[in-house]
Amino acid sequence: MSTPELDLTVIVYGSNATDSPDERICFRDPDTQRRLELKLHPTVPTAEMCRDQSQMNPWAQKVLLTIGPDVKHSQRWHCEFCNKPARETVQQVASWMHLQPPELNAYIHNICDTSRGPCVELLRAVTPSAMAPLAPASGSSEELGIPMSASCMLKRVSSSVECQTADWKRHKAFCKMLKDPSTDVKWVWT
Repeated sequence: MSTPELDLTVIVYGSNATDSPDERICFRDPDTQRRLELKLHPTVPTAEMCRDQSQMNPWAQKVLLTIGPDVKHSQRWHCEFCNKPARETVQQVASWMHLQPPELNAYIHNICDTSRGPCVELLRAVTPSAMAPLAPASGSSEELGIPMSASCMLKRVSSSVECQTADWKRHKAFCKMLKDPSTDVKWVWT
C-alpha cells in the first residue's frame, strides 16, 4: 500500500513594484492576476490519519505553518493593492479532508499592513468571508518589525548564498513536497 499524501494547492497573490493601479489584483481578470501556484504533496504520517478528521485538520494546519516562510519569501512581493512592499499575508483555506486523497487549497494574499489603512479595507471587500475581525495593532507592520517578503528570514547572514545554505535543513522538507518542480510550480506573472 502506498504512503498517503495530501493534495495541497497553494496560490499566492501579490503584485510587482512597477504595476500600475489597474494592473493590481483587485482590478485584473482572475486568469491573469499575478500569482504563484504550487502543487505540493506532503506525506500524511499514517493511513489511519486520513480517516480521522480530528487528526487530519490540525496536521494540515501545521503543514501550512511550516511552508509559510517558503511561500512568503518566494518573491519580492508587493501589496496586492498598492506599491508598498508586502510585509504580511492573509490566508484563506478550503479543505476536503474526507476525500481520498485528501485535498486542501490555501490562498495567500500579500498585503502591506493587515491592521489598518485602505489596503486592508480593499482586501475585506474582495474577500469578505476570509477576513476575521483583526485585533487592533499597536503599530504598523514596519513599526512592529515584521520582515518584508523576500527578505532573509535568518537576518544573521551576509549573503544570499550563505542564507540559502543556512536555511537548507528547514527548506529541504518543502522541496520534498514537490513531485515535479517543472509542473508543480507555476508563475502567472504577465
